[in-house]
Amino acid sequence: MSARSSRFGAVAVAALCRSQGAFVMALACLPLGAQHLQPARIDSIPSCMGVETQVLDGTTGYQSLPRRRSLNSDFRGKGLCFQYSDAGWERPFTLYLGEGAEDHRDLIEQAVGLWSNSFDPFFGSSEPMIKIATSRRGRRNAILPDGFWGNRAAYANEFVGDGASTIYFKPGGLEFESLGFTQIRRDRQGRIVESDLYIDTSLQAEYPDSRMVASQLVLDVDGTNGFFALLDLLYISILHQIGHALGLLHVPVSGNVMSSDYLPRLVDTWKAPAHLYFLSAAAEGSYPHGFSGNLALPIEGVEEFGFVESDSILDILVDMTGGAVSLGDMDRMMLMCVYGFADWTD
Repeated sequence: MSARSSRFGAVAVAALCRSQGAFVMALACLPLGAQHLQPARIDSIPSCMGVETQVLDGTTGYQSLPRRRSLNSDFRGKGLCFQYSDAGWERPFTLYLGEGAEDHRDLIEQAVGLWSNSFDPFFGSSEPMIKIATSRRGRRNAILPDGFWGNRAAYANEFVGDGASTIYFKPGGLEFESLGFTQIRRDRQGRIVESDLYIDTSLQAEYPDSRMVASQLVLDVDGTNGFFALLDLLYISILHQIGHALGLLHVPVSGNVMSSDYLPRLVDTWKAPAHLYFLSAAAEGSYPHGFSGNLALPIEGVEEFGFVESDSILDILVDMTGGAVSLGDMDRMMLMCVYGFADWTD
């Protein structure tokens, strides 16, 4: 079986088993000999620059990221909805693909699907909350100018008035300090009428043909090897910015897409399946050699942040563990604050 066939087979089985609530069955599809996670030149997850808002009277505002901020007396009397969400869209909207977006269409579609599926048909309509445009018709600013990041506020403030919500991917940001930001335009009633999303791909430009990931240990298998949750930083950044485009602000509780640290939720998601799988392997007498070559990585050799080569064995592990990404409880709560629907799904 070719590497590409093996990868797609593993991902397909992972999706099938995930829908049946049996993540661990997909692990058997992985080939042996997982590679090392290569270290990247960062020591923390780059933060989001926040949300800038333009209203029809020309004023702008900025909302910065509260990193691991606790729910304390500072917020008493203000309410969670007031603190972490704002007014949203009155109707579903179309997201256009700007510079660099076509290269990441699969991640965009996955992220849009996750958010859209969380709406219990929007205002009684079966139409998805976000539709991805099939053409650039109507896009006057599909390409960002050179030096965009050096003068991002002025450019973004100009582009958000062109009438087409657009997602852009461009390197050249602030030396890996940020993953991007979202510019929103509102009408006088405060409703969103346009959202532009800007993703800084400086990390991807430095490590071409690779995926930047954050890792966290889920299970110490034998004192030397461990099973890790691997999170694609580009994918979580897209998810995060789409949340802003829908009207959500930053939340201080880790494990939410709109927080600064999603990994704890991914680790919790995989704890039970990992324990179940490895206990089963031990009972069948294949512990530890039956799985250590394809599932467990050397604990001391895994960097907290690193990159994996496309179509490598580790790339499969990123697809598999990261495929369990879902909205956190506070993400859903804020969606409910913005749109007021009675129920939602994953």
